[in-house]
Amino acid sequence: LGPSLATLNLIIPTLLFFFFLRDGRISDFDMTIRKERRTIFGISTMTLLFTAVLVYYVGTFHFFVLNVAAFLIALTVFSVTLEWKISVHMILSCSAIFVANYLLDWKLAWAFAIIPFVAFARYYLKKHTISQIVAGVIVGLGEPYLVLKFFNLI
Repeated sequence: LGPSLATLNLIIPTLLFFFFLRDGRISDFDMTIRKERRTIFGISTMTLLFTAVLVYYVGTFHFFVLNVAAFLIALTVFSVTLEWKISVHMILSCSAIFVANYLLDWKLAWAFAIIPFVAFARYYLKKHTISQIVAGVIVGLGEPYLVLKFFNLI
């Protein structure tokens, strides 16, 4: 299951990203232009949906729930990107820290201290506005929490 998930959720989107970057469909590494994000985020969303279904049938319950959370985050990012730009760096940082803490019984609570530094960097580099950063934090922390709560895991 691991190699299949890595191929679908990491390798294929990464290869497409670099192909689009080389081909000129993406202008920079950060995908600063909102319209350039749609294809990559759409493909990532579809692969995450497929892997969530796959894990439902051949994986464990907890692994399925985490895949559902990843799919819902990707779906939110894709949907928001159609009309607005949101900080994916903040979403990934916050959700990774939250999920890691959940999996490790909240032993990495100190890692939440990293979040303001990521936020500052995104703002300082003029990649996002404050509202885009705050929205990223809300999605990154809120969606994993709501999914885990829905499945009665917290």
